[in-house]
Amino acid sequence: MAKNTNNEELKQQLLRTLADGRGEISEAVHVVRRALSPRLMLQRVVDRHAGLLVAVAVTAGIIPVLLILRGRRTTHRGHFPLMFSVAKPPPKPLLGALLLGVLGLLGKSVTPALIKSVVMPHVLNLFAKKQPHTNLGSPPV
Repeated sequence: MAKNTNNEELKQQLLRTLADGRGEISEAVHVVRRALSPRLMLQRVVDRHAGLLVAVAVTAGIIPVLLILRGRRTTHRGHFPLMFSVAKPPPKPLLGALLLGVLGLLGKSVTPALIKSVVMPHVLNLFAKKQPHTNLGSPPV
C-alpha cells in the first residue's frame, strides 16, 4: 500500500513539474515571438529614431522636386548651344478652363437635387417593402 501511495505522489509531482516546464516554455516562446514581431520591431525603430526618419522622408521628397525643377542647360555637353524654336507659343486655354470651372460649379449645385429626385425614391421604396414574415422554428407545412 505504501508503495502505491508513493507512486501516486511521485506521479502527481512529475505532472506538476511537467506543467511548470510547459508554462516556462510557453512564456519563453511568447517573449521570443514578441521580440521578433515585425510590427513591434518597426514601432521600436520609429520610437527610437523618429527625427532621423522625418529627415529621411523630407530628403526623399525634396530630391525628386529638385530633379524636376532644375534649370535646363542651354548647351549640349558644353560645346554648342542648343537651338530652341522661336515659334509663337500656343494660346492659353482660358476659355476651356472657364467652361470647366462653370460646369464644375453647376455639377456641385445640381447634385443634391438629382439625388433627391432620382435616387431617394428608389431607396425609400426599398425600405418601404415589407419582408415576408417567416417562422424559423416551426416545421414546414
